[in-house]
Amino acid sequence: MKIYNFLNDFDDAYNADGSQKIVSLKFIAKDGVEHFIPNGIKCGLNVGNMQLFHLRGIQPVKILKDGKIIPISNPKSFRWYLITFYDNKKGLKGDITF
Repeated sequence: MKIYNFLNDFDDAYNADGSQKIVSLKFIAKDGVEHFIPNGIKCGLNVGNMQLFHLRGIQPVKILKDGKIIPISNPKSFRWYLITFYDNKKGLKGDITF
């Protein structure tokens, strides 16, 4: 997956029907540990310029049987060039093209 395809897809927070987009994501954190979030929604971060610092935010969630989405932990920030898995697609690490 190319980086501009990921950014376009991830930055669309809602589906065509108006519901929040649920994504799965695996990324390497700044401490070197790989994190996997099977269900998450896009969220903002308290950072001045997310594009300058190459950051995005994801909120891990639990999906109930009635379709409700409940946050299960704090939002996590990640650098988009350290993604190894995104929605059943090969990761971006080593495949960054603009």
